[in-house]
Amino acid sequence: MKLILIFTGFIFLSANALANEESFMEEYYDKQDGDLINVMSPCDPGCHVEIEIGNNVFSSITSGIGWERLYELEDEEDSSITLNYSFEKGVYVVHSSTNTIFSLNGKLEHHPIDFALSNCFSKPSGQTTMGMVACLRGAEETWDVELNRIYEDLGGANNSLLKSTQLAWISYRDSQYSLFNSWLDSKQGSKWIYAISKGRVLLIRQQVEHLQSFYTGY
Repeated sequence: MKLILIFTGFIFLSANALANEESFMEEYYDKQDGDLINVMSPCDPGCHVEIEIGNNVFSSITSGIGWERLYELEDEEDSSITLNYSFEKGVYVVHSSTNTIFSLNGKLEHHPIDFALSNCFSKPSGQTTMGMVACLRGAEETWDVELNRIYEDLGGANNSLLKSTQLAWISYRDSQYSLFNSWLDSKQGSKWIYAISKGRVLLIRQQVEHLQSFYTGY
């Protein structure tokens, strides 16, 4: 299986999967500059915050920081932040003037992987159909690793209910892949390969967002 290999209760990711994820993000994602514009209650298990990047405002849920400190940051004269991503931490924010760091665990409408995919599409190599397919393959592999990171963060194989539901999802995913391939067999042209590749990315991204919902408690 490409996404998550489950064997005797443990999860493994191949070295190639990790290397590909890091390579894709290193090449196509640079930290995004923005502003912390709002801290919202409730703060259990984390606070909901609103961040503005460009003309986009999105919300997520924090970890690794207390609500008192977040409200102090909200009151800072300089509200600038950077949105960062790493394999180990996932998505995290650095408050520029205080160098305070906290993580974002909730669903993100504009995830760093989305920024990376958009940047990949904008390169000359991403202008052809097969170039776009290559970009989508990089995004798919990165979402694979991100899904595994969140799974382990939520308890992984030690969480029996999570493990069983993830196994059920893997079966569903594989069935969807088979359906995609069957549909592709009846089509001609590279545009259909692009459509299938996009569907694979969306399938994994949706499962990431589903697991992220457990951080918010609803």
